[in-house]
Amino acid sequence: MSARQNHHIAGFSLLEIMVVLVIIGGLFSFAIISMQRGDIHASMVEEVKRVTAYLEAAQEEAVLKNLELAMRFEYDSYSFLQLQQGKWEVIEEDRVFKKYTLPKKMRFYVEVLDGSTPMADDKSVSEAMVLILSSGEVSPFELSVAAMDGRRYSMRSNFMGGTEMFDPQGSSQ
Repeated sequence: MSARQNHHIAGFSLLEIMVVLVIIGGLFSFAIISMQRGDIHASMVEEVKRVTAYLEAAQEEAVLKNLELAMRFEYDSYSFLQLQQGKWEVIEEDRVFKKYTLPKKMRFYVEVLDGSTPMADDKSVSEAMVLILSSGEVSPFELSVAAMDGRRYSMRSNFMGGTEMFDPQGSSQ
């Protein structure tokens, strides 16, 4: 018999293990990027739902208390106003109707559909105002929440305050 014996060692080399780790790391990075994209879309949907809920609450408040209200949109925020003695005044003391600012990397695009000038991409118009009347009527408008990468999620409201949400491709929700 030979003094030399062949031993076959089963296992992976260090190079093979490193290649597998690089592949797994790449897959994880793609998954994280995909989840972040989904998160911004979910955040945009949440913001549109928030505006819709506050619009409905303001409409109910206006009817119940016989108030003339308005929702003023700026590029990154909205606030509520009340008509008092012929002048629009910002509602500041109310817990519900206080000013709200969008999360960073999002902005509003608003067009009031009564013929007034929409908020423009070039910032030539810095705000839009939606009237919420004591009769229950609301200025018809279309609002989009946009991410910095150009994706949008939108809603439109008719004169009775009915709303419809839709995605950037235009399908209803």
